[in-house]
Amino acid sequence: MIKKRINRLFKESAKGSPALSGSSTQTGIWRVEAGKTIAGNYSKKNTFIVKNADDSITIDNLNALQSVGIIAKDTNINIEGINKNIAIFAYDTDTLDDICDVDGNCKKNKGNVTFIGGDDINFTGAIVAESISLGDKTGNIDWSSQLQTYVPEGFSEILSPLISEKAP
Repeated sequence: MIKKRINRLFKESAKGSPALSGSSTQTGIWRVEAGKTIAGNYSKKNTFIVKNADDSITIDNLNALQSVGIIAKDTNINIEGINKNIAIFAYDTDTLDDICDVDGNCKKNKGNVTFIGGDDINFTGAIVAESISLGDKTGNIDWSSQLQTYVPEGFSEILSPLISEKAP
């Protein structure tokens, strides 16, 4: 169900060039090429979709007043700096480029999220990915209630289990 919704969003997404840095009052669903960096301030809901990329996409000091969603299909995401009100869904659809050991234990090669740079982790939002690498970093990954109020396009099905989950 989620993957069908994402494929539909990709077909509906704008082919234009969204503002990838600075300040933006635009709202929409945008296709973004890998190798790009999404940064700056976004005052409205936006969803960025990247798919089937050999390169990663980077999120660097991205501040969303409402929310920003990043959907990475067969693409990796790097996160750097302070990022607020961000929802990330990164996944791997195939096994052709998976990394397997001699026992047949495989690790997905795409759909991974990695925190990079020299700063401590400072992320507010939600991350659903094949794997999340913190490296040797410390810091905070906090839930953003903005994601409940301003659900990014394509994230209602992804975030609903996270929102309904109750900590013991």
